[in-house]
Amino acid sequence: IGYTAYDTIKTSMDFDYQLSAIKSLIPKEGQDGQSRDEIMSQIRERAMQLGQDTVFGNTDVARGMTELVKAGVQLKDVLGEASEAALNLATAGGLELAEAAETMSTAMNAFKVTDATHAADILAGAANASATDVHELRYSLAACSAVAAGAGVSFEDTNTALAVFAQNGLKGSDAGTSLKTMLSNLIPRTDTQIAAFSKLGLITEKGTS
Repeated sequence: IGYTAYDTIKTSMDFDYQLSAIKSLIPKEGQDGQSRDEIMSQIRERAMQLGQDTVFGNTDVARGMTELVKAGVQLKDVLGEASEAALNLATAGGLELAEAAETMSTAMNAFKVTDATHAADILAGAANASATDVHELRYSLAACSAVAAGAGVSFEDTNTALAVFAQNGLKGSDAGTSLKTMLSNLIPRTDTQIAAFSKLGLITEKGTS
């Protein structure tokens, strides 16, 4: 009985600690006309709701929310679909919730994706349709997202390419590095290259290839 009581108290303390971590990331004046305390009350309620509705506990949900906030995901989205999308991705990919949230939010930032559910679906779909998994995709995307986005390659096409790479035995950071190198070589940098790409109709309106 004593152990159970201790375990309950510790779980509650861990949850409060994680909420404090989120609070430290929110401006003291709050956002969107709400005070920081009002926002935190909503976050606590949302974390407890998701913790009860899923296999993840309150503290795990709060950790996932922390990663989303750290990555710059809007608070309204964290309170809305972003947290639930991260939960679904973690479940589909067999990941810790915090890792799923970080993977999803980092990819969203790199490719300017605003729909968290769509981002989670693309990641899970790429993993399920190939020989890779979400954990390995995290490292692939970490290596190539910036260059892929800069080259004008969409989030969907990048994940499709990484899935094809995985089907041919190239996974994780190796796949991301290979894709980054290939795309870097396809970006025209000199006037001669730009002229040649333009002549071949390979230059987009934004000047990417």
